[in-house]
Amino acid sequence: MEYSIFIDDWEHGKGRESPSYRQSDAHGFLAALIPGAGIAPVNAAVAEIQQGFRTGEKNRPVELHGYEIAAGEGHFKGIAVPDRAALFGRALAAAETQGAEFLYEVLEPDDPVFRDTRAKLREHLAASGYSGDLGRWGEKKGPRLAIATFLRHFALRYAIAERNAHVIVLVEDSNVPRDDIKCREMEKACREKGISLVEHYGQDSANWPGLQIADLAATVARLQLKVRDHVDVDREAGVPVDPSKWDAFTYELIQQDILFRITLRRALDDLK
Repeated sequence: MEYSIFIDDWEHGKGRESPSYRQSDAHGFLAALIPGAGIAPVNAAVAEIQQGFRTGEKNRPVELHGYEIAAGEGHFKGIAVPDRAALFGRALAAAETQGAEFLYEVLEPDDPVFRDTRAKLREHLAASGYSGDLGRWGEKKGPRLAIATFLRHFALRYAIAERNAHVIVLVEDSNVPRDDIKCREMEKACREKGISLVEHYGQDSANWPGLQIADLAATVARLQLKVRDHVDVDREAGVPVDPSKWDAFTYELIQQDILFRITLRRALDDLK
């Protein structure tokens, strides 16, 4: 079976006091896994949504960028909040209809959960056909590389072990960091197991509808975490949950049953 994996990044504000999208204490990455047979329908669904907007620069379709839609910026400026929220629902529902699955992770590499889980991840990778030294996951080069490396390997393992993928097209946004040596080792391990891995690193998401779907899903993951964080704070304080802490767009996603309808799987949760 053929699968495409689209990986994008996002910045997640851990601060509990501010509802601002722009707060960025930690980084996260999300992988959208789409069966090969679903790529054309997903591309068509994204193109249909794009037709409702004026053409972007150089006559290119308007990119469905999660942050801009959520914040009402760029080509989405002046569009009512309910209509912007509905865009998320339409695009992600179209992807899920075609069997798309979403895996994500966000945490600091010095988090004890991340350290304790690396050994277990290696066991899963080895059982799925990956062998050899996976190294220190890039901690010395910063948290973004560590988390991106973790999710990349986990998404591949999941596609191979859980979805019986034999042909994998891996597409990553230009903001996703990578260790070239580890990527070559990963490609070699796949080849030795008879798995065809086609890699497209450093891509412009405007050219890949699948990356735009991943970006929308990453925005949903970020907002899910933020809402849960606010709820936890209120419960710890013994006060009623206060939706006023959430911005209008997040609240609208909840009202339209979009925010928590989308199934997102946290990578580390699958390894515990």
